[in-house]
Amino acid sequence: HPLPGAEYYINLHFSEGNRQVGTRQLKLPVEAPKTPYIPQISYIDIATNGSRVTVWGENFEVVIEKGLICRFVKNGKTVFDAPMEFNMFRAHTDNDGIMAINPWFFRTAEIWREKVMESIGFFAYGITAEKTNKGVECIVKGKILPNGKYYGFDATIKYTIYPDGLIAVSVEAMPYGN
Repeated sequence: HPLPGAEYYINLHFSEGNRQVGTRQLKLPVEAPKTPYIPQISYIDIATNGSRVTVWGENFEVVIEKGLICRFVKNGKTVFDAPMEFNMFRAHTDNDGIMAINPWFFRTAEIWREKVMESIGFFAYGITAEKTNKGVECIVKGKILPNGKYYGFDATIKYTIYPDGLIAVSVEAMPYGN
């Protein structure tokens, strides 16, 4: 029986003698519908103090400070107890110019690293939190930018915290500057 939302593939390998001459991957026509996430109905509450928001329920506690999650406790165990860091880094690919064929090739990976990635941070300037029919919604307005630079992103981080402690995070960002 297929698992809900899973995709299944078959890998084919073609050989002549001991030498592989081709491969092909085919998606199998096996499907089972995804089951929607339905949070448990339970107690959830919220407290705010300046730029700090604390949300707790029967088996969890989440603390958001200066726009980023800094503490998460689930079922009595501390998952982490230090501020999360905002990280936009991704691994370089050949398209970034790291595998240059000649020395004149435009190397965007190096420019990206120099301009942004080494010192990027999130700086919150507004935070709201309220109970909704889903749980608690916390919206943080701020800037994603390298320290001391005149370019970056205006950003909104939205945390939806469900009564069972699940946290959904979305980030919207609009670039500004060079």
